[in-house]
Order: sequence, then C-alpha cells, then structure tokens
Amino acid sequence: MVGFSDKGFMGANPETEATKEQIATEVRLQIFRHGIKAAKGEGQGDKDIVLSEQGREGARAKAIAGGELNALAYGSPRVRSQETAAYVMSGSGLDSLDGIKKELMFERDISRDKNFTITEDTFKTFTKGSSKMENPLQQTRVAVDERLDFNEDDKSEYGKKFYADFAAGKYLPFLFNESDAYAKEVGDTEGSTYSRFAGNVAEIIEKYYTASDAWNKIKNRPDDGKSEEYIGATLNRLLGTHAGVGECFLGKLIEKMKGPEEKEKFLHLFDVKNGDKVVNNGFDYVEGFDVRIKQEGTDKKIFISYKKDLPDNTQYVFEEEVPKKVIDELVEEGNLSKQVNQKV
Repeated sequence: MVGFSDKGFMGANPETEATKEQIATEVRLQIFRHGIKAAKGEGQGDKDIVLSEQGREGARAKAIAGGELNALAYGSPRVRSQETAAYVMSGSGLDSLDGIKKELMFERDISRDKNFTITEDTFKTFTKGSSKMENPLQQTRVAVDERLDFNEDDKSEYGKKFYADFAAGKYLPFLFNESDAYAKEVGDTEGSTYSRFAGNVAEIIEKYYTASDAWNKIKNRPDDGKSEEYIGATLNRLLGTHAGVGECFLGKLIEKMKGPEEKEKFLHLFDVKNGDKVVNNGFDYVEGFDVRIKQEGTDKKIFISYKKDLPDNTQYVFEEEVPKKVIDELVEEGNLSKQVNQKV
C-alpha cells in the first residue's frame, strides 16, 4: 500500500503563526451489510423490518471510535440498514430509528457559509420526508441514499431468478457470473446486477472524491483553529447496505485490478458448507470494507481496504491505491448495463 503523509494533520494555530501549515485531510467511507433483522411481522413490508435485538447488539459492537465526530450515517430506504449505520456511527442505546434520529439531531452553523440556503426540499432530505420547518437548520445525522438499496421486484423474469438463487444459497455466484448476461437476455433494465450494484457504490465514492475538496478547504481556512464545528481532519460516512451490494463493487474492482482469477478467489471466500452443499450469499452481518480518500493540497488518492479472517488462520487482504479512472469506469459500466435492448 502506498503511504500518504499525515504531516500537519492537527494544523497550527493561525493566531500564533503567520503562515498556516497545510493540513492533510481524509474522507473515510465505511460500507457494510446491515445487521441481523427481526422476523417479518404480519402484513409488514420489507422496508419496515427492523433489526433484531441480536442485530442491534452486533451493530453497536462495531461502533467507531469518536462516535459521530464529523460523521453522518446513511442507509437504504429499508429501516434495518439505517439502524445499522446509526449504531455503527454512534453506539446509541436506543431501540427505535425515530428515537435514534432525534438523539442525533444537530444544528448547522452557517455563519461562514454565505452560499447556503435552506429550502423545504433540502430539509426533507435530512428528515425523511417531514415538512416541518420549526428549525430548518436542525438536521439529523441519519439519512437515506437509495444507491445502497436493491430492487425488490420479484415478479419480473429477472427478479424471479434473483430471489430464487438467493433462497437456494447461490446468490453471490449468480450476481458475479450470471446476472449481467441474464438481465441483457431478458431485457431487464431495473433489476440489481453485478455491474449495477458496483456502479452505485462507485457513484457514492465519486461523490465523496469531489466533496474531499470542500472538506480540505474547510480544514485549511484561516479561522479553523477557532471553530468547534469540526475537530480532527477525517470526515466519516457510515453506509449501511444489503447483501450483494458491497461484494459486487469489490468483486468488480478486484477483477479490474487483479484479473478474473482473483475475482473468483474473492467470490469463494464466502462459501459456507451446509450439509452436503455449499451456499454463498455474501458478506456476514455488519461485514464490509473501507474507502479512504486522502488529500494534501490538490493531491488526492483513493485507498480501498478489505480484510477477512479465514478458517485456516490466514487472512485475505485487499488493500490498494485505486486510480480514479477505475472508479469512473465502474460508474460508466453500471449505467450502460441499465440500457440493454428490451427483449422482443
């Protein structure tokens, strides 16, 4: 792994030095599957299924050091993924998503942000649709990103196979080796496939690659030493998602950087013996990987890390600097896969 200087991470006091030393900054994304979900209630839709008690405890056990410092938690529109991201961010002891969101409200300081304007639509983004505007500068640290979701349609030709292979324990092999071709064969433009899942995650990384410039500027502004709004040089985003989403991104990334054989090796890390057959539905609960976007001045680098302990007491490690053009290719290929010719 290529090193990156952390010189000046805490910065110098602008009141005591005429020239402020440039601060190196980092945007860290942690992307992981949700925790164990509760049993589905009668008449309950999948989006409303919450974490079980065991799922909440498992997510809390992964809580990051520093809590919600410079952090936001994102999940799919499904409650369990938002809960998981919130617990990993804060370790909250509350058991309801609404309670967690209220606990993690904060008031935005816009005194130095002359370009910021609040609208009802902006506020709804942070409050999951609420139109109440009592204090439009209050935001919750728990939000939704639909790119972390999967397509729930189980009636289409593609969706039937998607769900059948999940039920049969062949979910990840189907996604990695069949889904793109099968979607094209049946003319599907909406289902969740290898390239579409990978492209969605790559889009999120692209977003924060761009946002890194703003974060670096904030940390290097002249008054930063006086501000209590942000402490430290790392911006944290905790992203809760679903089986297959992160694995497809990593699988396709590994395939591009290390070749198809290494992709197959990664795929079979998740093989589990179940009687006389092998099942493979991907990541374990709250398992995932890290993306770090490190910036010093105008120099930006992306590092992606995934580690898994294996039954033979060895460890699988993918830890690489990833060229931005590779992330761009994943986004483009994900978009192209949605434009397959419809079946005649």
